[in-house]
Amino acid sequence: MTRPVLYYIRHGETDWNVASRLQGWHDPALNALGRRQAAVCAGILRKLIEQDGHLPTDYG
Repeated sequence: MTRPVLYYIRHGETDWNVASRLQGWHDPALNALGRRQAAVCAGILRKLIEQDGHLPTDYG
């Protein structure tokens, strides 16, 4: 039986992170650094998915 792979990815930086504010239920936008971090994570995740023999579009 093949077990599914689970990847954990943390969100990128927000201005609230920089100010040490708790985000709770709020959803502040990523700042410029956070958007770059998210893009890097997306590239890493794409490579991991492809190494596992799948396409990102296989996951909806």
